Amino acid sequence: MSDDIGTLIEAGKFKKALSLLKKNKKPKHFLSAEQEALCWFNTKQYKLAKISFSEALNMATEPQQRIRTLNNLSAVGHFLQDKELSKNSLIQSVNIDGSIANIQARMKLCNILFEEQHYSEAVEFAKPLLSNEEQSNRTLFFIIDCHQKNNDRVSMLEWLDKAVARSNFLEKNYLLQALNLFHQCNEFEKESSFFKKIEKSIENEIWFSEVRDRITTKNNTRTINYKTTSYIPSHRVDGDNQHAIDVTKKLITTLEKNGAFFDQRIRFVIFDGNLSIVTSQSIEDPTVLMSVPVRCMPLLDDYEFSIDTSYQLICTPKKVPMNSESVPIMQLLIELYNATGKIQQWKDVYPLTALAAHPELLNKLCESKRHSSSLNAMLDLLRSEKNEELLISSYFSSRRFSYNQKTLKTAGVRTHNEVEYGLLSVIDFLNHSMHVPGYSVNEDKPSIEVAGNKLNSGDEIFVRYNFDDPVITYLTYGFVDEHAPWFFSVPLEFQISNGLNIRVLNCTGAVNNAKIPKEMQGLRDFLPSTFALEDNRLDISSLVIPGKDRWTSLMMIVNFILNYINISGLFSNSNQLESAAKEIINKIIEMNVLYWKELRSTCLKFEGYESKVLKQHLQNIEKLSDFALRNIDNYMGASGYLLTNDKHH
Repeated sequence: MSDDIGTLIEAGKFKKALSLLKKNKKPKHFLSAEQEALCWFNTKQYKLAKISFSEALNMATEPQQRIRTLNNLSAVGHFLQDKELSKNSLIQSVNIDGSIANIQARMKLCNILFEEQHYSEAVEFAKPLLSNEEQSNRTLFFIIDCHQKNNDRVSMLEWLDKAVARSNFLEKNYLLQALNLFHQCNEFEKESSFFKKIEKSIENEIWFSEVRDRITTKNNTRTINYKTTSYIPSHRVDGDNQHAIDVTKKLITTLEKNGAFFDQRIRFVIFDGNLSIVTSQSIEDPTVLMSVPVRCMPLLDDYEFSIDTSYQLICTPKKVPMNSESVPIMQLLIELYNATGKIQQWKDVYPLTALAAHPELLNKLCESKRHSSSLNAMLDLLRSEKNEELLISSYFSSRRFSYNQKTLKTAGVRTHNEVEYGLLSVIDFLNHSMHVPGYSVNEDKPSIEVAGNKLNSGDEIFVRYNFDDPVITYLTYGFVDEHAPWFFSVPLEFQISNGLNIRVLNCTGAVNNAKIPKEMQGLRDFLPSTFALEDNRLDISSLVIPGKDRWTSLMMIVNFILNYINISGLFSNSNQLESAAKEIINKIIEMNVLYWKELRSTCLKFEGYESKVLKQHLQNIEKLSDFALRNIDNYMGASGYLLTNDKHH
């Protein structure tokens, strides 16, 4: 029976396996307890998994059984947010087997100890990793970091001297880190001596001249940071994170072997956990800069995701993925995300996780999109305290691209769904701008392509994610796009003087081109995806408050909607319709001004807080409010509309 249960578990049929285990009348033994624990774990019954793994541990007779069970208990501890369980399980595991075969357990243990500020203990458990060639440099600087956090200057400098002694084996980012540490400790002579020792090997690095100037001018206050602009990388992949650089090189090579194309004038850049793509030469004419086959794009429903205690993504392919060819690419993407600390970074950048401790501010912010099904789904996860699922769902929602069934079929990928969501492989490096074209789908190959035009050497290459306003970019991607040419009205409900009730939902979506009248084709980007009159209530999915360059669009669209619904004779003449349109626009402007003023006032209540993350989000929300009010000012100035109550300045 255990073979049948094992087969079911391998196939992901955990509930069926549990049913068989319950029917088993034989006394429980190690294998059955482990199988039961695995079923509980994979159905997210972590408390029951803890009980069953503990039973398995008591029944284990061989060292490997104990190690495996202890490592699994550590994973259970993560999901139960029981750091003591995770830590103690890993300590026992490492004490049983401290060899390279159990290296992952040791690395996880070191990270937990570091997070808990047990720096001395973390150093002792980390030291054996120095003998592992792949981990030695990372471990060396981990130990240095521990001593620095522990305010043990003597030990930190001792280990820093050990790093200098093996400088021939250090990646360039570690060389810079050593120089900066000497500088921060006011060890300027050591900094200068080390710089002279490695000068020839680093003279082509982007930070070389800044370090040299710092030393020669005796500027004793400046720590050099990597930047993503104002330089031209000499390598195809460049940055401050050697692990991420190596993974990106593998990713590009793998994609090229599978038919991807990358223009030789583009460079992939990784600095301070941020990814971007820049040009190494000027590009004058429109040209395709990169093209990646759709079969190389991982589909999100092909994988199960989780996060470990050090905010590293864990990704497991399903037994029969729709797009099996992309599995190696997904593994490289996950390794890249982990190498650049993306999940930890996302936790601080994403408004819902960053502002979770400040519900008054978060709730007021989310009023701006309160009818959004995607936002409400994330808020449900937050309120249910499903923090891991929220991090994973929101992170991939900020990176996903929709692939339609026809395109996938042409690429040899079968699905019963009309749309599948997936990643964009290395195209994910591209950042957003509203002033450039979006992604292009070449249906013949099929592939995703990105073009460039009139780019100077060193320019960053951007792509338009969507026709988003700053509120959407902030709530979806974690940044405020202050260069957007418009913003959407917040959700509103009001009644005009003739008794017609108006509801603006702020639910954005694509408009069906076939339904757009010829005279409105030029306003396609401004049109709501839906509007309908029912029981004297006009529902409008969204309305754009335009900038001064397209100020006429709002009146044209409101007039178009009112004319369309006037088949029921709601307005007896054109004067009534025109008067209603003006009243609607005035209400929209007044109520939007009120909302953004209230949001800005809410921010003021939190000004005394010391949290850096909160301060950054307060700045972002103030940027949003200022953008919206400035946009309204510009619209009113161009259109001649005046608010009926006090000005909002």
